[in-house]
Amino acid sequence: MKKFLLFILFAAFSLSISASGAVVIDGTATVKMEIKNPIEAEKTAEKELKHYIGKIFADHKGKSSARAVFILRFDPKLGDQEFKIKCEKNKVIISGGRPQGLLYGAYWFIDRKMGVHLFDAYAEYCPSKPLIKVNDFEKYGKPAFDSRMYLFTNDKQSGIKEDEAGIRWGTFNLLSGNRPVAEKNLNTKYGERAEWSLPLGAHGMLGLIPAKMYKNKPHFFAFQEGKRIDPVKRDVTVDFCLTNEELIAETVKRCRHFLKMTPNAKYISLSEGDGNRGMCGCAPCQALIKKHGNVESARWVYFANRVGEQLKKDYPNVKLVIFAYIASQKPPVNIKANDNVAVQIVTLGIRRGRPYTDPKNKMANKFMKNIFDAWQKVCKNILIWDYVWGGHRLMTFPDQLLNLHNIKIFAKRNVIGFFPQENHAVGRMTYNQGCPFRSWLLARAMWDPEECGDGEELETTFCNEYFGPAAGPYVKKYYKYLRDVHWKSGFVGMTSGGTLSKAPFEAPEVTAECYKIMLEALKAAKKEQNRIHILRVEYEMLPVKFMLASDYAKIKDLLPEKKSCKEIVGEIRSFIRGKSKDVKTWTQNKRVHRTLNLVEGTGDINAEASREYGLGKAVCAYDNNFATSWTPGLGIGWTMIDLGERQFISRITTVFHQMRFVRRATYSVEGSFDKKAWRVMIPKKVAVIPEILQQTGDRRAVYCFDDVTLEKDMEVRYIRTRIHKMERRLGSGEYSGQDAQHTEQFYNLKELPVELHKSIVKE
Repeated sequence: MKKFLLFILFAAFSLSISASGAVVIDGTATVKMEIKNPIEAEKTAEKELKHYIGKIFADHKGKSSARAVFILRFDPKLGDQEFKIKCEKNKVIISGGRPQGLLYGAYWFIDRKMGVHLFDAYAEYCPSKPLIKVNDFEKYGKPAFDSRMYLFTNDKQSGIKEDEAGIRWGTFNLLSGNRPVAEKNLNTKYGERAEWSLPLGAHGMLGLIPAKMYKNKPHFFAFQEGKRIDPVKRDVTVDFCLTNEELIAETVKRCRHFLKMTPNAKYISLSEGDGNRGMCGCAPCQALIKKHGNVESARWVYFANRVGEQLKKDYPNVKLVIFAYIASQKPPVNIKANDNVAVQIVTLGIRRGRPYTDPKNKMANKFMKNIFDAWQKVCKNILIWDYVWGGHRLMTFPDQLLNLHNIKIFAKRNVIGFFPQENHAVGRMTYNQGCPFRSWLLARAMWDPEECGDGEELETTFCNEYFGPAAGPYVKKYYKYLRDVHWKSGFVGMTSGGTLSKAPFEAPEVTAECYKIMLEALKAAKKEQNRIHILRVEYEMLPVKFMLASDYAKIKDLLPEKKSCKEIVGEIRSFIRGKSKDVKTWTQNKRVHRTLNLVEGTGDINAEASREYGLGKAVCAYDNNFATSWTPGLGIGWTMIDLGERQFISRITTVFHQMRFVRRATYSVEGSFDKKAWRVMIPKKVAVIPEILQQTGDRRAVYCFDDVTLEKDMEVRYIRTRIHKMERRLGSGEYSGQDAQHTEQFYNLKELPVELHKSIVKE
């Protein structure tokens, strides 16, 4: 009798809510397909709604008379990604275009209104509720960017396959696509559309004009250093002779070949290789460059226009994409890109410590004005390739919400595609701080950045649902603590590779505090006794532990518990080794072990530098490991070591760089007792790789180094090495600037390390 009365009260409560202008969804809800011949994606929408109705209300068996109905309709007036949702009179009507519109609408409702969150391909949060009340509303869904492709770590780097689970994750979170693929291989279950044509989604010329063509068509490739460059020897840095008429014709032919496989593709990549070294020196290319502002991009706009003119008739909806990247980043003058040409601007080298339009971020302000705004005058189709992780694997990322600011900027400036490159593979946990939250937030922001607000609420939701209600608040505190330190400092100097100077959020006391907070998170997760929450907190702690190890000499006295650097690294290794049984993560873990090798021998070295970029820390210049080095990123600078006590120095051996780039380095060395008064140990001088090795040396074996025996022994405690200039030799015999790199420095050697033997010319 008591259960019967409770049922009557529950039913009456449901009806009263419904009558007051709300849709009540519970286990009695049904799904009605009002499409005569639904496509696969529309069938998936029906299936997913039924699945989550069953899953959310599975533990609540009480019956009500609410009986909400989901009605699914195809609307030919809506675009391929658009949907409309109308909630009224206990009905949820979802209409959408094809192929993805209706499925997007269903997923939007499941996520935003029913509270189901797919954080990565295998991390789902699904609430358990007796009912869900949704007030009457109407929603029109259209993406802020037509193309929203997440650029994840690829198979070779991570062992992660872009399987159905990954495609489902992307569609659930309203991404448009992720890969160049033939139409016959599209996943119709999720309405996957043809975003990119084969052969490649980036650096497309490497696939369109492969290196094997050099044998019979050397004139397809750039004329540099007095000859046509061999693409096999130059690998991904190869360039092309873009004014060559035969190359243009061959590129058109090859584009047609690949577009036949994906005739409905949105884009085909004509973009340059990676690390491109610059212009072709032939007369036609040089004349073209001179005519359009003496910039490399003139050749690419000209080339894309010529190829596009011949493809437009047969493929009117395909855009040919070129990069604004490295040498081609600055736009040309007196030339316009055709309507079927798109430029993908790469945010290479600009500062990321503040939003791109923040007044404090002066370099990014110049980028927006001189690159972005200027390109919009040349080409109406702009895509953005943005480096969103801000650091190497296992490094600290201070603000998980920072990218949201930049996405809002580009959404307001008519960008048609946003492509965030994330050093994280959806589908498996990785050791990059803030993942998968950053991936999940970015996907939502690319659909509608304004819907995300300032991101704080979504961050709280993620922490509580992903790490659990016990540990989540501590992880949120950790994220917020780092963010507050970062914003209060006014720090700007962060790029896609890490920090370019001493970052306040990487200070020893900050790392120590982060460690303390995360220990509390782990303690809370263990008290909750949820295995997956404990595992996720342990993963999230790895970047903090990595920072402890890499800066151990400065942090050890701040730790709440006494541990050696080797113990900390050992904990990381032990944890990773325990999770390495999965074949799919083996390669990824192998890479992390290599990263740990870079810091394991640096724990007791006390060194600092003018700048530290990514993993290129000052201690790496003194760890006796030729696989590591210090670099300031963009520019020059100094490194300094504290020997711990006064020592007499008679010989200094300084290693700068492998010869792949550097041919000579200008440097000087000073010594001090107190870091205030400095004495010259080695006056400013030049270290040069012998000419014969510049021509014939193995770039992987020959180093630029200098070995100096002092005129008399000098007693010092601190040694500071200044790199004034580093240069690489051009084919003309001239030298051009190169970013500094300090590989090793040795004192009082009796004989040179074996790594330097091949760098010595024997008489």
